[in-house]
Amino acid sequence: MARPFKYTVQELKDLYKKYRAKRAKEYDMRYEAIKSGEKAGNIIKIKMPKVPTILSFCHFIGITEKTFFNWINAESENIDKELLQFITYVQEEMKDDRLSAALNNTINPQLISRLDGYKEVQQVEQTAPDQIIINVNGSKVDLSD
Repeated sequence: MARPFKYTVQELKDLYKKYRAKRAKEYDMRYEAIKSGEKAGNIIKIKMPKVPTILSFCHFIGITEKTFFNWINAESENIDKELLQFITYVQEEMKDDRLSAALNNTINPQLISRLDGYKEVQQVEQTAPDQIIINVNGSKVDLSD
């Protein structure tokens, strides 16, 4: 028989609100040199907001990340549909936070793309060995000999 859950869905929702409020007050520091002017070369601290993560949320509520993903994967016989819906929401909201931070360049976009499994794909097709056609702004340009 599966182990009962540590929290009810409502308790998790309340804890998640507290976690988000706490996380909004947390910062990492980045140090940068001033590039021009009288203070050029001086080092300044820049506060970088901490991005919410599933791992830090799990630590906040006292569970392992593995437990969280077991819930997501519904690897329990007594998983509640409301719980599954809520933790899926949490996962998606945090993914959106990471994507937004990467697009705004507050965190490394390449790291986030790797963590979230995004891949850059280029597709090259050869239509005929002696024919080179490039599509430029909707107009086809034939570069063949």
